[in-house]
Amino acid sequence: MPSAISVAIASFNGARFILEQLESIAAQTMPPCEIVICDDGSSDGTIELIEKFASGAAFPVRLFRNERNLGYPDNFLKAASLCRGEWIAFCDQDDFWAPIKIERVLETIEKYDDDKLLLVGHSSLVADEQLQPTGRRTPDFKKDRMVRRGGHFGLYSVEGFSMVCRADLLAGVDADLRPKITPSNPLPMAHDQWISTLANAAGDLAYISEPLVIWRRHGKSVSAISLEEEVTQNSMQHQLGIGAASYRALALGTANFAISLEAISTKKVGFMKDNFLQSASKFRKMSQIYSARGKLYESCGFGGRLASFLSMIAMNAYFGDPYYKIGWRSFAKDLIFVTGLIADQK
Repeated sequence: MPSAISVAIASFNGARFILEQLESIAAQTMPPCEIVICDDGSSDGTIELIEKFASGAAFPVRLFRNERNLGYPDNFLKAASLCRGEWIAFCDQDDFWAPIKIERVLETIEKYDDDKLLLVGHSSLVADEQLQPTGRRTPDFKKDRMVRRGGHFGLYSVEGFSMVCRADLLAGVDADLRPKITPSNPLPMAHDQWISTLANAAGDLAYISEPLVIWRRHGKSVSAISLEEEVTQNSMQHQLGIGAASYRALALGTANFAISLEAISTKKVGFMKDNFLQSASKFRKMSQIYSARGKLYESCGFGGRLASFLSMIAMNAYFGDPYYKIGWRSFAKDLIFVTGLIADQK
């Protein structure tokens, strides 16, 4: 079997469910090499429950208490930085792991035997507060498969509770290098969005169709909105809208990501160094595409709209490299806009 897996947990006032989650990790058919928990200032008995669990665990449970509240993205990244395993499984404090999760992930790593494999994702079941299934799955990977580097759109993301990443991916990468994608949002980019983007930029990804986590949805979740709203709001273009201002913001955000990847490449060696640099150039192309799309939606006359549309076609914006292409739906929408049948939505 391949190397051991560390479990990274960011805890904050999780006394209601955290013990159930920890016990599901203790019940794994193949245990982790450790659990690393960073607590963000809990005041509800979470610490005591963790310490009691740790005293009887068959593997190390290392608890760190933050001096100040970091927020869940930075807290997860801090926990990951303290892990000692070669792979890191991110774990929410209120979910529940299937007993075979670690075993299946390790089997997948061994199956592909790929030194460029940087992230393994798996399907998960969505449940209510009592862990009763809702009939939904997210993510919902239809089959086991591998996706080679850059096979997804550059801003592709896997949910953190369904993610296991190679520790080398994050080694030497300062959390402050996360770019600002949405200028109007003061919050830092979530850890799972950041790690997914890095993995897609630098290496290969593998997926397991079998659900290995029960994702508990309840009123005190970090995000308590409905699943339908969450899926929609996770779309970058939905967050920004669909007009000229939105595309200008995306042009700026993706340019910032190119700068970030270039900075990260200086801290890496081997294939990751080269791949981060190559992906940075593709983010620059993505930025050019969104800049051109912003100009398209700013144009008032038919001639200006048509010129911008043709420039995007010349750039292979719609059907080019999967890392930056925006697809046929965008093509159809832009073509309709060129004709004047729809107006810009600022």
